[in-house]
Amino acid sequence: MFSVISDFVVTDFKVQGTTESRLISCLRPRKHSPPFTVQSFNAQFSRVQMSKNFYALGLEKNDMDHLRCLQHSAALVIWEQSYDASGHWDPALAQAAAETLLAKKEENGTLKKIKRKNNLQSSVSDSSSDSDSL
Repeated sequence: MFSVISDFVVTDFKVQGTTESRLISCLRPRKHSPPFTVQSFNAQFSRVQMSKNFYALGLEKNDMDHLRCLQHSAALVIWEQSYDASGHWDPALAQAAAETLLAKKEENGTLKKIKRKNNLQSSVSDSSSDSDSL
């Protein structure tokens, strides 16, 4: 005889606020919306009472790369780094965290294309204003 559980399949949104004795999760990249994020993983993993009772369904070697690429949002990273040793929020630390994050993204080339596009647009508008003055 088998017991039937009505919530056999649930989303990470539905499990928020619950506690489960065991949880089986599909950690593969989603082909549908919403995308699988680090917040999705955290919502699922933190619901199980003991980590040894958290199981991954259908996880293959290539899927591990997907999980390693998951990152917290920039806003959360800045917020976390904005508190001093005594636990008080410091706007100077927030500014420094934002600048550090921006520099890292720039190093990785994420903003280089945007800057290049902006420089191109400004040079086009500069040349058009030069022709207007003639």
